[in-house]
Amino acid sequence: MRMASRISKLWWLTVCLLLWAGSATAEQDQQAPMAEAQRPRICLALGGGGARGMAHVGILRLLDEMRVPVDCVAGTSIGSIVGGLYALGFSLEEMEEVVLTTDWEAMFSDRPPRREMTHRRRQDDLSQMIELDIGVDSSGLKIPRGLIQGQNMLVFLRRLSKDYALVKNFDDLPVPFRAVATDIETGESVAISSGDLSAAVRASIGIPALLTPAEIDGRWLVDGGLFANVPVDAAHSMGAQVVIAVDVGFPTRTREELASAIEIADQTVTLMMRKGTVEQLKKLGEADVIIVPELGNTSSAAFDSATELMEIGYQAGRAMADSLARYSLGPDEYAAHLKARGNRIRVASVPVVKDIEVDVDGRISDKAILAWMSQEPGNALDLDVLERDVQRIYGQGVFESVDYSLIPEGDQATLEISAIQKSWGPNFLKFGVMLQENFEGDSDLSVSTRYTMTQVNPLAAEWRSELEMGSDSGLFTEFYQPLNYGSAYFLAVSAEGNQRILTVYDDAVEHPIGEVRYRNLEFRFDVGKEAFSLGEFRLGVLRGKAQRRLRVGDPNELRLADSDIDQAEVSFRFEHDSLDRVPFALDGSIVYFEAATSRVGMGATTDFDRYQFRGTSAWSTGGFTALFGLELSSYRNVSQMDSIEPFSLGGFLRLSGLNRNELTGQHLMLGKVILMQRMDAMKFGSIPVYLGGSAELGNAWQELDNVGIDSALWSGSVFIAADTFLGPVYLGTGRTEGERGSLFLAIGHQY
Repeated sequence: MRMASRISKLWWLTVCLLLWAGSATAEQDQQAPMAEAQRPRICLALGGGGARGMAHVGILRLLDEMRVPVDCVAGTSIGSIVGGLYALGFSLEEMEEVVLTTDWEAMFSDRPPRREMTHRRRQDDLSQMIELDIGVDSSGLKIPRGLIQGQNMLVFLRRLSKDYALVKNFDDLPVPFRAVATDIETGESVAISSGDLSAAVRASIGIPALLTPAEIDGRWLVDGGLFANVPVDAAHSMGAQVVIAVDVGFPTRTREELASAIEIADQTVTLMMRKGTVEQLKKLGEADVIIVPELGNTSSAAFDSATELMEIGYQAGRAMADSLARYSLGPDEYAAHLKARGNRIRVASVPVVKDIEVDVDGRISDKAILAWMSQEPGNALDLDVLERDVQRIYGQGVFESVDYSLIPEGDQATLEISAIQKSWGPNFLKFGVMLQENFEGDSDLSVSTRYTMTQVNPLAAEWRSELEMGSDSGLFTEFYQPLNYGSAYFLAVSAEGNQRILTVYDDAVEHPIGEVRYRNLEFRFDVGKEAFSLGEFRLGVLRGKAQRRLRVGDPNELRLADSDIDQAEVSFRFEHDSLDRVPFALDGSIVYFEAATSRVGMGATTDFDRYQFRGTSAWSTGGFTALFGLELSSYRNVSQMDSIEPFSLGGFLRLSGLNRNELTGQHLMLGKVILMQRMDAMKFGSIPVYLGGSAELGNAWQELDNVGIDSALWSGSVFIAADTFLGPVYLGTGRTEGERGSLFLAIGHQY
């Protein structure tokens, strides 16, 4: 009986175990395909903090390693850039490449690639003007709404999002996305969910006063970090059941750290943003995860530390591994999740541009905009060409922003170009300064003012006037008229009056023999062509008067005697400028050539010919740069009795040991080699500082027969240079053979 009872119990136990096992297996069989569907919806909320946001990329890598799925992402400021890349389906390797290879300093600048600027704007680059434009109209002076308009950033974002240029609903991206911005009029936080992705991200990073507000759907939007620096609300709005929030905001300073007005002002902004962050983080629940990378006082401009910042983010995510592990998927489930994300359709093929529509806010005709473009209707969209077109239009220098969008129409698209004129334009005022000081009483200082009226008519005519006062003084005005919409051909009418005082020397080592004043009044008419990649050609006619007056010296000396002549010239000019940047070019060349002839038959007092050539080429490797320069100038048939202003040499990089313009003559030759090594750490926002030296050989001669290497003078210099708000500044010492030497301070371009 006992044996039977034991067998019976064992049989029932076996049956129960089999039934339980079968039930469990059946339940697992039912749950396995449903696990992905039943898990919570997980959303990232990536905060703002400038370069500190590079830590987001490290956190994303940790999430991928732990197989934590992400169903949606909301980003503020830099978080919207990283979140936008993630939403677009960029792999972590691709994201890291973007972070490490992007020129972030160029992104926070409005300057288009210099070689995409018109030749006229490149000429502006070489003037002695401070870069800031001040607008002028009947109401007075106007300044921009931000120091940076964000053009390069917008072009950068468009390049990254090109595969989804036709996607207008951000829920249709591989990962649904929200870019969080702030309405600067109402203070309302705005989660942008549709429209143009690049424009949305650009709005989200619009730091007030630094970047101009972006207008979207009639709202002026700025940085979302003002009131929602960690966008938890936006994540919840996308149906997030679990929020992984990342806070890369700035810590508040202690009393001891508030040592200046700038630090106190910065603390004020930090406190305001921190309050908004705290309010957002209060909305997190027990299921949510907050990650705060240990970034300390890392600057928002520390883009050069991206590798370290990504590692800090990775370690911060690892520190929260226990909280994150509950959301990890198995390898097969995670692979299925990634596959489903990848199945979201990108642009399958490049659309054909059905039509191009232009919305131009300004006086320039839309026909001129179209004429500046290479992309044509009926052709497949070429994004590289289109990007160059946008930069070329922006390079006209009259627009606050130039952008494009695509309106899908089946397998075709309408390309819309939007060109918005500068809100503080179209007329601009600029100021400049030029200085050469040798600390021995020989100082040359000039200040200048330029007033430019742009968009004078639909053909994009300009009227520019410039006043210079100081050691050199003058007044110049020119009306520049393209002959058609976007035409390379133009007419230019100009007038110029100038005065220059020259000290006349026998040679480089003797005392001066006198001082004279040269005055010129000239009227000029040019017809020309701008060959975009080559330069500018001009053929012109000049009429004027030249005067020489003795100030100090012997009136019987031919080079000092009073003289007046009438001028009548025909000239040909060619200018080429392919320098990649100024004032300290790394690559490219700049060339100026002029040939002019004056004839009595045209109304001149005397016959003569004038030839001038100047050229400089740059070559660089690493932080080392070499520049090679050559200058040749000559008059033919000019008498010393004539009041034609002679060529002059002397001063920094023009025989550096001599005083400015110490050598004068009818013939000039100068060759030079300049070597420079960049000395600063080359960090984002740093002021470029260079250590340099030069070797120079040249002279100025009265007689052509005396021209030659044997009678040329050697000079050299050693200097420190910096690129400052006023322009390039040089401090150093120069020496010319004959025991001539001096210290010098120079401000201004030396090309």
